[in-house]
Amino acid sequence: LISMKILLFGATGQLGRKVLNEALKQKIEVTAICRYPEKLSQIRNDNLVVVQGDALDLDSIDMVFKNKDAIVSCIGEYKIPLFTITLYSDFTKHAIEKVKKYGIKKMIVCSAAGTVASERDKLPFFSKWIVMPAIGSILSDMLIMENTLKDSDINYIVIRPTHLVDSPYTGNYIVDECSVSNNGLASIHLEDLAEFFIKCLSADQYDRKMITISTNDQTKSV
Repeated sequence: LISMKILLFGATGQLGRKVLNEALKQKIEVTAICRYPEKLSQIRNDNLVVVQGDALDLDSIDMVFKNKDAIVSCIGEYKIPLFTITLYSDFTKHAIEKVKKYGIKKMIVCSAAGTVASERDKLPFFSKWIVMPAIGSILSDMLIMENTLKDSDINYIVIRPTHLVDSPYTGNYIVDECSVSNNGLASIHLEDLAEFFIKCLSADQYDRKMITISTNDQTKSV
């Protein structure tokens, strides 16, 4: 991984910062695209370049895609939206164009557990009838993002985290290809999730797959 060069979107968010830290720890060269670069001004690292840019206006930062090995997206809608959102699907559609234009080898995106409506029947009452409707427009757009990648011919990995918990690293997590894990009661520690994002850069067993991930305190299975 020493010479790997990645583009990171969403680097100032809760997950993005963890992914950034993990990438720099692994000596990966990171170009972080931020609307507000000053949010990363406290990080001093020779392998980090911060570029001002918007995930929804990739043409204005076209040249940053040149000579990159991978795109990693941790972009997120952090407020409960009152209207339909298109953040995830719009970004993905235009990012795929850049992947093709510049021959980028892999695109890794953060989605969420629960995007597949038919699998939400497994959820307990509160999650199914209170939580899911509140974030329904986010999940709908994430599903469009997932299908856009699936219908493309690029190399991608969709990571569907379960409930995010800002707890210490455990190294104990399980991955599978269903969209709801442990009846919707599972969670994933952010530092475990960040490690898995970086692991996916060099591992090929998850290529062109949708992977749900959750922390498992009993067994280390990844």
